[in-house]
Order: sequence, then C-alpha cells, then structure tokens
Amino acid sequence: MSLRTSAALRILCALLTLVCLSCDWSSPEAKKAKHREHAISYFEKSQYQEAGFEYQNVVQIDLNDADAHYRLGLTYLKLGGQSNLRQAFAALSRRDKEWEPYIVKANYHRSRIHPLTATTDIVLLDRTSSE
Repeated sequence: MSLRTSAALRILCALLTLVCLSCDWSSPEAKKAKHREHAISYFEKSQYQEAGFEYQNVVQIDLNDADAHYRLGLTYLKLGGQSNLRQAFAALSRRDKEWEPYIVKANYHRSRIHPLTATTDIVLLDRTSSE
C-alpha cells in the first residue's frame, strides 16, 4: 500500500468517525425525555423562552403529548404571548378524553385571561364526558 493510499484511508476513517459521533442515534422517546427534562429545568429557573423551545421540541416529536401542550401553554402564559397561549391550549381542546385533566387545567388558566371562554369550554367538556 502506498503512502498516499494509507493517508487517504486514515483521513476517510477520521471523517467517518466524526460523522458517526456527531449523529444523534437515540430513539424519539429518549429525545423527547431529554427535551422535557431541559424544559422543566429552564421553567424552574424562570428561563421561559428556553423552556418554550424545549416544549416545542417535545410537541414536534409527539403531537399527542398532552402534558407538553399544557406546559407549553403555561410557558406562553409566563411569557405573555396570548396568541401562542391560545394555540397551545386550543391543541388540548381537540384531543380525546385522556386529555381531560389537562383541558380543565388549561381552562382554569384561560379563565384568568378570558373568563367567558373558559367557562363555556368546561361546560362543553362536561356535556361530552357524560355521554
């Protein structure tokens, strides 16, 4: 093997090693858990912008994560983003019965901003859950 071929192989191996090390091979559930952990940590430190980004990542990985939608709404509440808050909590209202506790909590927080809409949402929720 020539010196040139040997050097090229070493460079190729080094590049492949860098590519493999830079790739995130973790499962979606592991990524979701990591983002949730970071979001909770940021929220507890009152770093709401960062927490919002992390909760958005959780929701992108799993659109059916009621807790992430709810916590994203709370984060927007802290940031004062009314339209984003409505979107996050509206995502809860389009889900099934297992999301009910989050819907009720979201309506409570929404009632602090818009009292009439939250009361209506809870009444509608009660009607559908009794069927």
